[in-house]
Amino acid sequence: MSKFKITKDLSSLSLIELITLQKLLNHRGPVVRFILYQEINQFINPQRNNNNSEEIFHDSLQQPNLSTSSFYNSLKSLEANGLVSFIKRKQKGKEKIIAVEATEKAKLSIKGITDHFLSMAIDDFDYMVKIFGELMKIIGISHYSTFLVVNLTEAIDIRLVGLGFNLSDEFFLLSNKDIYESMVKMGFDKLKSTVMFNNVIREPKDIFELAIIPEYEKEPIFFGLSRIDMLKELIRVVKQGGIVVLMVRSSLPQVENFYVKELLNRFEESISGRIFTKEEIEEDLKVAGFTRYEVFDFQGVIVGIGWV
Repeated sequence: MSKFKITKDLSSLSLIELITLQKLLNHRGPVVRFILYQEINQFINPQRNNNNSEEIFHDSLQQPNLSTSSFYNSLKSLEANGLVSFIKRKQKGKEKIIAVEATEKAKLSIKGITDHFLSMAIDDFDYMVKIFGELMKIIGISHYSTFLVVNLTEAIDIRLVGLGFNLSDEFFLLSNKDIYESMVKMGFDKLKSTVMFNNVIREPKDIFELAIIPEYEKEPIFFGLSRIDMLKELIRVVKQGGIVVLMVRSSLPQVENFYVKELLNRFEESISGRIFTKEEIEEDLKVAGFTRYEVFDFQGVIVGIGWV
């Protein structure tokens, strides 16, 4: 999942303001404000004949009274947040805005927002259930007394938490404090929490039968640990004969179709921190100290299994 954060100045933007930024970025240079205003008006009030998702989207944007003054005020707000800059020229002793352009911050913000939603666009829960089924076949065990999930992201799919409860008697979560507290508030009061203290998992050695990192990353932002150090720490807390599982993505296939290729490239960028080769996962497991391991590619998800 993307590490992009929606900051306060971005969270206050309207859909029309976001579309304005995208239109500006497409121009790749300064645009006269009134021309930009006409473009936005044309976009939010198109001629439509079909009752489909595109029409519903445009209906949600429709603002019949979008005046030039309110649009220009929106541009001033975007300028105050550093997302656009004005091109000014002195006329009759006064500075007049003659054009507007998107800033580098706008480019990074729109890319971040797009990547964030692209990475969440596919609901892969049912697919993940199938992968867990294959995983359990390989391991040969379908239920565990103690199960640890290491969450490296800023959110967690509560459906996967429910799956974890079905697989174990005691389900532990290693994540930031806010995620754990929100899970308890949602009714997962049987969920157990473990924490990091001085780069060490709080639990004693040989405590878990199974530990999974469902979104293993190349550069995890997780209590200052590298991914190899994180694996070594999991080896410490997993029992002899227990299992550590990593789940990542494989590279997407290349195609000739321009539009499909652009879409695939954008999606791949949105999950780039989670893309590994089988050889890279094998090397991580080896370097971390697993003497027995297996790595397989399940239709785009690479699963690494290390036996402690």
